[in-house]
Amino acid sequence: PTRAPRTEAYAVRVEDGERAIAHYERLSVADQIFLGMEDHDAHMHVTGCLVFDAAPVRGAEGGVDFERLCDYVESRLHLVPRYRQRIATIPVENHPIWVDDARFNLRYHVRHTHLPRPGDERQLKRLIGRITSQPLDRGKPLWELWLVDGLEGDRFAVIANVHHCMADGLGSLELLAALLTPRPTKSFEPPPAWIPRPAPERAQQPVGRTLAVLHEVDQRVEQRHGRRVAARQAGARDVDQPLSPRREP
Repeated sequence: PTRAPRTEAYAVRVEDGERAIAHYERLSVADQIFLGMEDHDAHMHVTGCLVFDAAPVRGAEGGVDFERLCDYVESRLHLVPRYRQRIATIPVENHPIWVDDARFNLRYHVRHTHLPRPGDERQLKRLIGRITSQPLDRGKPLWELWLVDGLEGDRFAVIANVHHCMADGLGSLELLAALLTPRPTKSFEPPPAWIPRPAPERAQQPVGRTLAVLHEVDQRVEQRHGRRVAARQAGARDVDQPLSPRREP
């Protein structure tokens, strides 16, 4: 059986005197490998493309109703909370962790583009190649959805781009499974309120707390050494020196 990723939570102070719960989750070993294998020449994201009939989601201007589709994605995003989290690292060891993205912007991840009408399969494949060749921004949640308008036959395409550390194997279908339903959906409920949990500060992470203690000890040693130097310069006897020529320390 696969071991579940370790999660940590710490209480942190907020301005109004209450305490919020800071949260992070460590990446599994396999996910760390996928993240570490990525470089400029080898991008570790998984890409899929689906083609749909455009008539049910056509807007007033004749194209796909992008805003309505964005609202629908937002209404389902709470089912896949990982898609609102970004990569961070713990001090010293630099191990990657998942934290909630306090600046999450759905319009950054769901994008709208057009093929020259009528767009054919060859043009769609070229667009997929250009999108796949670009690395995902590690400062944000590692996924994108591209809504591609203008496909021949009154159709549109959805290109899903998800990093391998977020979705391994069947997990890459997690977002699409949350969005797609067996029957057409004409209406949907508004999304539940989402409040990002604060990421732990440096002093709250396990390694960070250890470093804070070591730093405090180091400061005390420096202060004691400074007092000794000042005492010697003032002509006072050092505590580590013998009290008299006849008495050894």
